[in-house]
Amino acid sequence: MPLNNYRNLISFIDFNHDIVRRRHQRNMNRRIRRRIINRTYRRHISTNNANTFSNLITQLPLQITNDPFTNQLFNGNLMKKLRSYRGVKIHQSEI
Repeated sequence: MPLNNYRNLISFIDFNHDIVRRRHQRNMNRRIRRRIINRTYRRHISTNNANTFSNLITQLPLQITNDPFTNQLFNGNLMKKLRSYRGVKIHQSEI
């Protein structure tokens, strides 16, 4: 085997080894990133969407309208219960 062909073969083997090593390193980095992301999400407590929605509704200001449905929705018994549940003081005039 001529020396030139031998050098080409060695450089080709080294090149393939670099490709395999880069692929392995890329996969390892991907696993590490995924593990960090999963660990971060595990630390956070998932919120209940129903509770979040009710909290947003109770933070709305008092609605004064002539529409009975809207009046019941924003100023009815359900809102009073939600406000009292969250610790918001209800004035005697709202009851």
